[in-house]
Amino acid sequence: MLTQTYRLCGRVQGVGCRFTATKLALSMGLKGTVKNEEDGSVTLQLQVSPEKAAAFFQAFQSPSLNPWMRIDTITLLREEDLPFMSDFSPIY
Repeated sequence: MLTQTYRLCGRVQGVGCRFTATKLALSMGLKGTVKNEEDGSVTLQLQVSPEKAAAFFQAFQSPSLNPWMRIDTITLLREEDLPFMSDFSPIY
């Protein structure tokens, strides 16, 4: 299934970013993963249409969703076919 991998930069670690992403994605019925990276960024994989990805990121960047988190950049790293993901979960 087409999977989009994004890198999120900003104040995204230690502020509940993975929890917030997981909660929002599950509420929207999305499939994928979220993971902290050693460089301070967060990697997010989504198996969704571009329209649903846009809706996710619009909601995800709302200060009311998580006032401690600040996303400065969202970069699409790659799109590739990966096996179907059954849910959305954080990777530790």
